[in-house]
Amino acid sequence: MTNIAEHLGYSRNSKLLIIHADDLGMCHSINEATFKALQASAITSASVMVPCPCFSEVVEYCRTDPEMDLGIHLTITSEWQSYRWGPVSPVETVQSLVDDTGNFWSTTTEAVLHADPVEVETEIVAQVEMAIEKGIKPTHLDSHMFALLQSVPLGEVFASVAKRFGLPLRISRGIAKYAGTGSALHHANVLLEQYFQATEQMTASEWPRHYEKMIESIKPGLNELILHLGIDDQQLRTVTGGEIAWGSAWRQRDTDVVMSQHFREHLQANSVQPIRWRDLGNLVWQDLSH
Repeated sequence: MTNIAEHLGYSRNSKLLIIHADDLGMCHSINEATFKALQASAITSASVMVPCPCFSEVVEYCRTDPEMDLGIHLTITSEWQSYRWGPVSPVETVQSLVDDTGNFWSTTTEAVLHADPVEVETEIVAQVEMAIEKGIKPTHLDSHMFALLQSVPLGEVFASVAKRFGLPLRISRGIAKYAGTGSALHHANVLLEQYFQATEQMTASEWPRHYEKMIESIKPGLNELILHLGIDDQQLRTVTGGEIAWGSAWRQRDTDVVMSQHFREHLQANSVQPIRWRDLGNLVWQDLSH
């Protein structure tokens, strides 16, 4: 049986890694760091938050490279206290997705509690269609704050929308066993073996070493490293409101690590092959058993 690596022209036991940045479009500081990382080939992929205030910057940037590897970071939450966003759909069509300010709910718990799956589908389809209309050629779908993997109905919507657009979705084999994708996503259509990202248990001083350990633990198959890039400037500090987790300093550390020569050398030393979501094409919906 041919595996994913062989379908892509690599040896069977190759360790493939998508080096990915979330939250593109959220604000200018995140966009600037992510654009630089893409230009330097420090990351291979990023995903865009269509409802966010700086989505238009991403649209402009894509005109310089329409084949850039960008997915859609499907968004039904708005987590920062003083920097909010809401649906791209008319609010009256997705009332269950918004709080009394007209913005998305702040937490995944609130979003899952209130969300009508039909309205979720309306909104996330609108996000994909808006990105395409603006000239972005999406390479995959993923879920901001993993909100769409928090219940069976939302997981089924997530998977069915991915199939509708013929796009891979970010879900690992381990998570797929517990997430609510139901019959909409067969196990064979889950391409990722595992994904990695920084955790709140990581200390600032040990940040580079934690990423080294992640690289060293990568196994053969398709893997993804999820990063949250940004410049620790006044804008990003204001946006993230002094929060530690996924705050401005956190995002600067992620940026510093992935842009370093040491990081690239560590990938090579551990025989890790960076690839893009775009390299997968529509492989997710093919029969890989032959």
